[in-house]
Amino acid sequence: MSEPGGYSPSVLFNQTDTDRARACCALFQGEVEKRLNNGKGFEAFAPISYQTQVVAGTNYMILVSVGGDARVMLTVFWGLGAAIPELTNAEWWLLTEQAKK
Repeated sequence: MSEPGGYSPSVLFNQTDTDRARACCALFQGEVEKRLNNGKGFEAFAPISYQTQVVAGTNYMILVSVGGDARVMLTVFWGLGAAIPELTNAEWWLLTEQAKK
């Protein structure tokens, strides 16, 4: 269980209840490619895991494989009700950073 205000434990995408996180990946793939890959498509765009943080809505941190050993981390805010999700950050994720967690 996470601490108040903290992120949840990672959830693998082979588990259930991943619809919103998958939707974020589909919705923001083009924007992430534009920001991190000069607008060129990635070799792959396969979500690996995600974490959530409940705020005035939900923050999603989503780890995505973009081909080979390359990974990117997306942070998406999805507000309450019928809010439209917002990509708040996208950055390259180094495999060495995973080992630190």
